[in-house]
Amino acid sequence: MTSTVVVAGAVAAIAIFASASVATVSAVDTAARAQGGADLAALAAARAARGQLALDRPAIVVACSQASATAARNAVSVIGCDIDSNGRATVSVAASLPGGLGGVVRVVRTARAGPSGVRELSG
Repeated sequence: MTSTVVVAGAVAAIAIFASASVATVSAVDTAARAQGGADLAALAAARAARGQLALDRPAIVVACSQASATAARNAVSVIGCDIDSNGRATVSVAASLPGGLGGVVRVVRTARAGPSGVRELSG
């Protein structure tokens, strides 16, 4: 009887460890997906902004639309998008991770892209 209890305890411990390992791997995967999606969305926004600014057009609508489309292709959603006057994009995205007890955990990441070495003019 004692050996049955020990085996049952060992099986329960292994099941808990395996479950925790799967949850950790899933969280790391979601965080990486969110960061990759943010990076690619920011690059897409900066590229679109550069094209719009070259045509002397406002860039934010087209650039942020491109960011949203790119994010969607990477299974994340844009929750913030800003384009400065030099065409630099800052994009924040969220990715969902199923949580325990039927909840959802939201992972948020931000990325920036655009021309470097551009100096702001101060008045």
